[in-house]
Amino acid sequence: MNGKGSTSAFSAFQVNSQDVWDADDGEYMRIISYKAAEKTAQKVLESHKNEILAGRRTAINSNRLDAPVIPSVSRPETASTGSPFSKHAPGMGVRLRATPDDRPTMHQRLLDRGRAQRFRTCINAPITELVTLRQLAWSGVPSDLRPIVWKLLCNYLPASEERRVSVLAEKRRQYASFVEQYFHLREQPSCKPMFHQIQKDLTRMTLLYRRPDLLAMFERILFIWSMRHPGSGYVQGINDLLTPFFVVFLAEYTRVDLNTSGELNLQYEINTVKLDEVEADVFWCTSHLLDTIQDNYTFAQPGIQNNVSMLASLIERVDSTLHRHLAEHHVEYLQFAFRWMNNLLIRELPLRCVIRLWDTYMAEPSGFSAFHVYVCAAFLLHFSGELQRQKDFQGLMMLLQHLPTYHWTDEDINLVLAEAFRLQSLFASAPRHLDYRRQSELD
Repeated sequence: MNGKGSTSAFSAFQVNSQDVWDADDGEYMRIISYKAAEKTAQKVLESHKNEILAGRRTAINSNRLDAPVIPSVSRPETASTGSPFSKHAPGMGVRLRATPDDRPTMHQRLLDRGRAQRFRTCINAPITELVTLRQLAWSGVPSDLRPIVWKLLCNYLPASEERRVSVLAEKRRQYASFVEQYFHLREQPSCKPMFHQIQKDLTRMTLLYRRPDLLAMFERILFIWSMRHPGSGYVQGINDLLTPFFVVFLAEYTRVDLNTSGELNLQYEINTVKLDEVEADVFWCTSHLLDTIQDNYTFAQPGIQNNVSMLASLIERVDSTLHRHLAEHHVEYLQFAFRWMNNLLIRELPLRCVIRLWDTYMAEPSGFSAFHVYVCAAFLLHFSGELQRQKDFQGLMMLLQHLPTYHWTDEDINLVLAEAFRLQSLFASAPRHLDYRRQSELD
């Protein structure tokens, strides 16, 4: 995937796969006939059911002394029922809350209470030790503390406890001034195409269905960010990155839930003033995230190209059988992993799992960039057996586009994160191990 050939292939892929991850515009998946899709879906479901009943594999533990501790989390024993294609198609929402079977045991509640107290001690100190906070957050953040922890880890709130109120107020005032400065420009001819694309993408988000107030909020955030970052402007997929921040920060004021269709349910409505505060918080934290992955959204999206290439090299090194299987059936990594990099797995996982994953991403120094590639590798390896049981291109692409994660819990995310940490420990300090193919070509 190097050189001019890679660039031209990537450009062709962009043209041919525009909106590929949107349920309404799935042009790529239309090459698969209905009968083939139905048959493959049944095979995938049966395979997934058998795997669950047979027992889950245990993640390989790292021997490094600084490896984060990943707590055990209870998991429901029942297998998936019903078709995941109606529940978790690309672009469709999934439930935020855990299933009833995920209720923690008394022992787990006591452990959680102890962890929460350690978080509070760290947060409420005169100067929060961010290193300590990152160590705690790596294994997950208590839901009631997540808003302030995320704001601290995004450098939105200062480490100094006494300065937080004033800094927060100033940041929110600054965002309000951006709205006045930029948002009226959406009607100008030079800005209309970009704003139209933003509107088009947002109307596909089930989260905003029948919520014009929230739709307008997302429009303002995306348009203002794009105007302040002309090097990239708005790129499809950025809209998804607002969702975890929005749900987490909204939960400071009301209980938030998503139904099985992905529509937002609030225990009670919050007033306009509070919504304005949430909007500003989402803008600043999303801006911080995007600053860490800006190469993903500049011209030709070189960050995504490099990450997909690195993913392919990782899989070739650690699971050559899977790598050959994909190659033999003409499945290219760009065909499925582009979305993984562009949307940070938001379309592949239930939102509750995405939020747990982001706890760790924010705790990692390069969580949304370098570490994300190792997470994608671990995620793909998790389904290696099922993928190798697919015997044609159609079956592989159907599974890769609809991986059965609807019933995933924190335990599944912890397993993926443990494997990702192991891979990072093996390869991050010796990146040339992933570049041996290029070196052999030069020789």
